[in-house]
Amino acid sequence: MAAREIGYVTLTLSFEREGNKWVGTCLELGTSTFTRTLKQTQIDLKALVGEHLNLLEEEGERENFFKRWDIPIHSPKSKPHEFTIRASGDFWDRLFRDTMDPTGPFLRPSRFPVKQRRVPVGV
Repeated sequence: MAAREIGYVTLTLSFEREGNKWVGTCLELGTSTFTRTLKQTQIDLKALVGEHLNLLEEEGERENFFKRWDIPIHSPKSKPHEFTIRASGDFWDRLFRDTMDPTGPFLRPSRFPVKQRRVPVGV
């Protein structure tokens, strides 16, 4: 059965270089991946976060998980007004330059839709 969107969550995606790899982690979910390029790590992490959120909903665990980790669901009509971006080390100047670029690296708040499965009547 199709899912309907009930809002969105803002999650923080962290990217850092470790040796010759880039590591991406969603701080709130603990979802993580690594690849050789920053761009591919960003793509893979966003896909994994989407899968993680879908799995939580499919298993009926989203509400408990969000409550336990204090992850609020925002109305689909609301827009975030403030983001905090943190950085340290050699990449600070690049972070400052790239903060307005939605494909840029480092700590980046990202919106993810929250969907609710529709349960067939009589099940």
